[in-house]
Amino acid sequence: MKKVLVISTLAMALASGTAFAQGFIAFANSSTTLVTVDASGAAKLGLNAGDPVPKGNVCSAGLYYAPDAANPPEPGAMQLVGTGTPFSNLSAGRYNGGSVAIPGVAGGSSAWFQVRVWESALGDYNNAVVNGGVAGASGMFKLATGAITPTPLTSAGGVSAFQVSVVPEPSALALGLLGLAGLFIIRRRQ
Repeated sequence: MKKVLVISTLAMALASGTAFAQGFIAFANSSTTLVTVDASGAAKLGLNAGDPVPKGNVCSAGLYYAPDAANPPEPGAMQLVGTGTPFSNLSAGRYNGGSVAIPGVAGGSSAWFQVRVWESALGDYNNAVVNGGVAGASGMFKLATGAITPTPLTSAGGVSAFQVSVVPEPSALALGLLGLAGLFIIRRRQ
């Protein structure tokens, strides 16, 4: 009787473990989905416009996600999975964070994803944006996660190539808008 109880308990534990298994994504891009820099990002990083993000620790890539919904979520509602991943030492413009478990998303279930890239020296994506660093993001896309084998980000409908640029500091942007408003006011008075 004890053997039957132990075996049935183990079987139930295994069944419930696989029923609620996490979904996985292969967090990597390919040579056709390289991350490149625009003119402003190139100037700051000492590159040419259109060059791939340099390999090494100059920039980091992060996988952001939000639970499945009918419409894409607001960017602020997305959460970073883990930490940033440096760009591959094998090839510029490529990142490879390996197999990533998506918290709270069961294997085979869909979720919304976005890849964000930022200047590593500024800590994270939000700091890079606020402090006028090099940053950029892919479009949002929905993918079904893999239950055992991770779903590649480059699957149909997944991540595509995108560029990063220098994000103007809010103070510089506000100053520019204030200047434009002043010009319009002066022009209207004349």
